[in-house]
Amino acid sequence: ILARITKMQEENQRLLAENEKLQEEYSIQKEKAITSGAELEKKQELEAKIEKIKTMFNLNEAKVLYDGENLIIRLYGLNFQSGKSVILPEYFSLLKKVQESILTFPENHILLEGHTDSRGVPSRNKRLSEDRAKAVREYILANIEISREQVTAIGYGDTKPVASNKTSEGRELNRRIDIVISLEN
Repeated sequence: ILARITKMQEENQRLLAENEKLQEEYSIQKEKAITSGAELEKKQELEAKIEKIKTMFNLNEAKVLYDGENLIIRLYGLNFQSGKSVILPEYFSLLKKVQESILTFPENHILLEGHTDSRGVPSRNKRLSEDRAKAVREYILANIEISREQVTAIGYGDTKPVASNKTSEGRELNRRIDIVISLEN
């Protein structure tokens, strides 16, 4: 009987230790599930915001791209007069949509990229693209409450084409402003 009692006590100790180990594992898995649930919810919230922004623009105005780190609003519908960087009033409604998009991510950094086609002198194209990006920056800063440090403007000239510069359609696509919203804070 004593041997059986000793054996049962040993088995009880083993089961208690195993139970403690399983409780720890359960706690770890529960924590992972909570974290995964929060991450999934955050991802779904981000996807909903991106989808909302995509629906704001028609195909002639902009293309909205998501690369995992940035949301890019590629403005094809914002046109400038040749060699100029003045925003014409007819584009204010498009820029209003851009502002609403920016306000969807009010704490995030915004990079405004100016681009040109390959026609003309590269140094002048670079300067023109900078001036156009700065014009959009100033327009945005004048119309929504956002920190100046939060919005950067840069001009790339013709160095980052998205289409061939050998066709008029390609050149038209290359003349653009990209609004890059950083999704990493």
